[in-house]
Amino acid sequence: QIYETVLGWAGMELGLNFGTPIFDGASEAEINEQVTKAGIPVNGSAQLYNGLTGEKFHQRTTVGIMYM
Repeated sequence: QIYETVLGWAGMELGLNFGTPIFDGASEAEINEQVTKAGIPVNGSAQLYNGLTGEKFHQRTTVGIMYM
């Protein structure tokens, strides 16, 4: 599900929607291709910040978009 979440983020950046049916979804190579096209990190991680203090969180976090 993490791959599909990152694919959703790539789709948002590219203006595309992707369907990944259970047991017949996109391959890791197909997802990496779209993520690379979108210019986002292949591991789907982003630097997040504390909304109150503006300080960076210590570790990057996987983010993305998923519809269930």
